[in-house]
Amino acid sequence: ESLLLNVVGEHPEIKKLFAHASLEGKIKGTVLPKTSGQHAISAERVLLAGACGSSINPVTGWGVGHAIFESMCAVNQYVESAKKNDFSAEAFREYDKKVHSSLGKERFLGRLADWTLMHGAPIVDFIIGRVASNAWLSRKASALISSV
Repeated sequence: ESLLLNVVGEHPEIKKLFAHASLEGKIKGTVLPKTSGQHAISAERVLLAGACGSSINPVTGWGVGHAIFESMCAVNQYVESAKKNDFSAEAFREYDKKVHSSLGKERFLGRLADWTLMHGAPIVDFIIGRVASNAWLSRKASALISSV
């Protein structure tokens, strides 16, 4: 938490990104682990799509493309279901299959990243500390973040 606040307050590129932002509460984060694997993201009369169907990293934006893709698939599924007047879990299984087959590997990488952030904090802190203390790595990280 302190490292994040330090980076946001001191790093020139990141400081610009957050210049007009204010901290509204305690820094916390969460993931939707059930939606980032092969678990069902639909049920009887329910289609999880967008941010509900896929984890999105609020700092990097990773996962936004997945959310958009899932939303597109959900709309297509809804149109098909409306034509048939069938909003059953059975009808929605096609949505699950489409999303999981298209995003399966990406979703696995997302689960791995989520696990790393939830359980690998010492490792992540070590890596961030090394990057922050090395001028060359810091410039490269800054360029990467600026291009996102």
